[in-house]
Amino acid sequence: MIAADQIKSAILAMGKRKGLNSPFPLSDVAKELDPVNWEELMEPVNLVAEVLIMQGYIKKEGDFIALMVGKEKYP
Repeated sequence: MIAADQIKSAILAMGKRKGLNSPFPLSDVAKELDPVNWEELMEPVNLVAEVLIMQGYIKKEGDFIALMVGKEKYP
């Protein structure tokens, strides 16, 4: 089982690699964490993403997410 902190770190790390305001699908995060069982991870990945959206670290653009401008320092 993958912890919420691991998912959060993976989302923010992928966002940093892609760059600010560069959208990417959450399925890419799940596939990076577990290439074989990534579909089973989609629910927890979506839940962690919703929390990050509420905290202002990422934004949702349709089916994609992107890091927010001005959030260079992450928890």
